[in-house]
Amino acid sequence: MEHWYFTFMGKQPLLKDFYVKIEGNVNETRNKLYSIIGDKWGFQYNESDFLPQIKKYGLKKISIDDLAKDITLARYED
Repeated sequence: MEHWYFTFMGKQPLLKDFYVKIEGNVNETRNKLYSIIGDKWGFQYNESDFLPQIKKYGLKKISIDDLAKDITLARYED
């Protein structure tokens, strides 16, 4: 099973320094995140492309479960 990483950037100001890791194929993971947060995410990365970015940009992990539990984060509007 693959791991895919998602960042939020400017589309999600409350999560701009966070990433979420989801297990599955490229489309399954995208659909799972979309079902929780809609289009309020920035980019999707495979593991090898993303891992160096964690340290480079000082990113913090948020779990998909925590994201789903906090509607304030999941549906934040500018």
